[in-house]
Amino acid sequence: MMTTKIFVSILFSLSVVTIIYQGKPTLDKTLESISDSYWITKGNNKFGAYKISEVSHRNVAHIKTSNEGLELRISTDIDSLELLLLPNDTIPIEIYPRERKTPSTIKIIGIPSKPIKHRLSFLDKSKQSKFQYEYPVLTADYMSLLMETYHLEAIQKDAKTDIEILTAVTSWAHRQWNHDGGNVPSKADTHTILQEVAQGKNFRCVEYSIVISELMQALGYQARVLGLKRKECETMLTSAGHAVAEVFLPELNKWVFADGQFNAIPFLDGKPLNAVEFQDALTEDASTQRLQVQNTEIPFEEYAEWVYPYLHYFDFKVQFKDTSVTQNSLMLVPLKERSPKYFQKKWGVGNCLYTSNISDFYAKP
Repeated sequence: MMTTKIFVSILFSLSVVTIIYQGKPTLDKTLESISDSYWITKGNNKFGAYKISEVSHRNVAHIKTSNEGLELRISTDIDSLELLLLPNDTIPIEIYPRERKTPSTIKIIGIPSKPIKHRLSFLDKSKQSKFQYEYPVLTADYMSLLMETYHLEAIQKDAKTDIEILTAVTSWAHRQWNHDGGNVPSKADTHTILQEVAQGKNFRCVEYSIVISELMQALGYQARVLGLKRKECETMLTSAGHAVAEVFLPELNKWVFADGQFNAIPFLDGKPLNAVEFQDALTEDASTQRLQVQNTEIPFEEYAEWVYPYLHYFDFKVQFKDTSVTQNSLMLVPLKERSPKYFQKKWGVGNCLYTSNISDFYAKP
């Protein structure tokens, strides 16, 4: 079998970055490779193998870094180099297959640790929703199992309003285990999750959101697991998304955000918010007297700074009533933003239908 050799040269665009190769500073270095794959190592974590794509935006890697910079190793199968990536650096890496003259370009981009505020725009809320959909339904037997096994009446016994019930369920789910971003249950349902928690396992943000959503459904509410994705979700190596629950509260006639990982429900002027409203309030820098996060166990400013970058793309699983629509999830995309097709460079985002209409996304059940 004939092998292809690829040569990689480092160029610099937005800022001068010192490359350390074999212990010596240099501004240009060629790496040799046999395959069309590359790896990126930060600390003890090695990410890859990433295939060089003919689609240019697939060859970008966004990496969060502090003001002091982040040491990275860029490697092929037979060679490597090290670099210090600073916030807002863009480092193009040109890859030359030996048998052709046209290079492919990979870009390593540094993201500042402190998020930059940005206003999201969507279609007018008065626009009528053009989609009709329904949510996956839990069976009566399964809801009875949840009610009896996890004593839902006791969890909500002191709650008098819809928001108090959601607060009680969110707090209960938060207390069941410690967050573990790398562990997945054998099945993605509340009963399996909690049975495996009882065996000593810990799970991700996704599982907190499943538990809140299904317990609230068992109590008679419409609820959904809401995926949150960063603007750079296609090109980040890791930590590009978060998951929360949203629950429709009839007394308030609106959807409300609930983050089980952090035991957090946001309020503005005493009114609970959905995910898009939360992003808007954070962008507006509403004062802490007006904007509060109920029950979170970390300082408001710390949680707000952590969650803000994830409030860019929003999606949930759904069943469209129009049988000609084959997608099984709906993603809300800000106006003038690309509709993401990939997640963390390797995976697809699922079979999504995209919309920029708030009315599509926050339709009353």
